[in-house]
Amino acid sequence: MNTKKIKKIFASLSGVILAAYSGGLFYMGSVVGNEEVAPKESRQIISMWQKQGISPKQVQSEITKLEFANQSIIRAQQNLNSGNYKICLDFVIDAKGQLSKIKTLDTRAMLAQTLLIEKELGKELKIQKMNR
Repeated sequence: MNTKKIKKIFASLSGVILAAYSGGLFYMGSVVGNEEVAPKESRQIISMWQKQGISPKQVQSEITKLEFANQSIIRAQQNLNSGNYKICLDFVIDAKGQLSKIKTLDTRAMLAQTLLIEKELGKELKIQKMNR
């Protein structure tokens, strides 16, 4: 299996999730003016939430979903490294479910990355099944 390709997608997906998560944390703290020290990607998310008038309570809910999605991605990566592709796929599907619940961010790119990972893992599982 070409795990190198999947690992690259995981790294990109994790980076996007963490930027959004960080943006949420800075947004929660923006009442005291911390947003200017946030990374560029996070500042973009903060700006978008401010323009939409998203409440801190909504942001808290969204960053909780991002946190759960990221935890699932981490577990998926661990299982990929261990060769447990079926369990890895289960965690990717869980992360996709968490990301799909986010309503204040455009998560299409994140969801597309989870679909790419699912596709690659599906190919490997099919190959493994045929080799039995």
